[in-house]
Amino acid sequence: MRYPGLRWRTLAVLLFGCFQCGGAMAGNSVKLAVEPNQSVFTAGESNKAYLRVQLEGLGEEEPMAARPPVNIALVIDRSGSMRGPKIEQAKEAAILALSRLTPSDRVSVVAFDHNVDVVVPAGPFVDFGEMKRRISSIHPGGRTAIYAAVRQAGQSVGETVSEGSISRVILMSDGQANVGPSSPAELEHLGRELAGQGMSVTTIGLGLDYSEELMTRLAAASDGNHAFVENPEQLADIFNKEFGDVFSVAGLDAEVEIECPEGVEPVRGMGRDMKIQGRRASFQLKRIGAKQERYVILELQLSKGIAQGSAAIADVNVSYVDPKTKQRNKLTGKANVSFSASQDEVSRSRSAAVGASVASQMANEVSARAVASRDAGKVEDAKKQLEQNAATLRAEADRIGAQAPAAAAPLRRLSEKAEADAKAMSGGDWNKQRKSMTADQYRTTNQQKY
Repeated sequence: MRYPGLRWRTLAVLLFGCFQCGGAMAGNSVKLAVEPNQSVFTAGESNKAYLRVQLEGLGEEEPMAARPPVNIALVIDRSGSMRGPKIEQAKEAAILALSRLTPSDRVSVVAFDHNVDVVVPAGPFVDFGEMKRRISSIHPGGRTAIYAAVRQAGQSVGETVSEGSISRVILMSDGQANVGPSSPAELEHLGRELAGQGMSVTTIGLGLDYSEELMTRLAAASDGNHAFVENPEQLADIFNKEFGDVFSVAGLDAEVEIECPEGVEPVRGMGRDMKIQGRRASFQLKRIGAKQERYVILELQLSKGIAQGSAAIADVNVSYVDPKTKQRNKLTGKANVSFSASQDEVSRSRSAAVGASVASQMANEVSARAVASRDAGKVEDAKKQLEQNAATLRAEADRIGAQAPAAAAPLRRLSEKAEADAKAMSGGDWNKQRKSMTADQYRTTNQQKY
């Protein structure tokens, strides 16, 4: 039926919202929210819609005694370029991070140059003194066999991986892979392989000589984190944040399916690799952190045939593993919209929060295109793209600012960053700027916590 007015439509949305939030009931550590960019579309016309599917981890970071055990492998680059403060800071940061573990956790440490050595064999976290001695004995020299080192670390972690286990490989490197398989595509394939075995890979790029494409593709393929660390002194802070992310997991191995009815066509996903087959779209998340919101935006095309009265545009089914209980839980959600000839009603139905998410992901895509333009030597094109990005973000922040200041604030920060990147595009250190922009893009795409 057609909703007679805004008051009834608002009530319907509120009631429906309660249904969506069923995922927050007792027994679930993750909450599902399904929301379109607006709840009213133009009647009698084909419409473009954006659907945000968001998973939010509930709870806080657990005390050491209460959190589930973790299974971690540290992979430390000891190639010749790591001589001096780099290797010393890397060892100190690794030791500091490992000090947060308990005997219920498992750990291994791999060091590599052109050879790969298991410095600390995989096992329970015991005899920390001996671990520190072994890590301290790492000395640099040789070339960089990243692929072999990550594969070895994956084998160490994989010895005890099970569904619902918190398993992670953490790679720290300052150089290009130049021994064995070395292309971004080959490392990405390895990341997918390890993800299929139940673990994610976090990559930490140190300095200005590593390949950001290789590091981000490896991390993205396994749903891991990525960080750019310009100075070795920053390593301890990054390692600490990474271990905090490992410890505060609310959900693991999430599988999300979005089913659209006839007349609603999924077009593309933003913020996540998404598989689209006909009217069904699906994606996976290896982990959802406590108090972390991770989402995907799905662009939909609504046909004229359904643009009257009201209609369901998507059913969402989610399953994930609770790391405490090791049980696989299920969540469901639905998105309904209505159609109206009143453009005022259409405009008033827009969601500030979803609009901000869409704007962030679109701006991220423009930023990536600007990097590609700059790489091709088209400096002015890249600069113009970023300037337009800044203006678009600023306008969207102004539009939603009065209604939702909290949603507008991240857009203003992205606008300021785009302006700064545009100004720096024609001068300065492009290698450094490229790494910074790539890391920012990765954080926005994956809603990384740090």
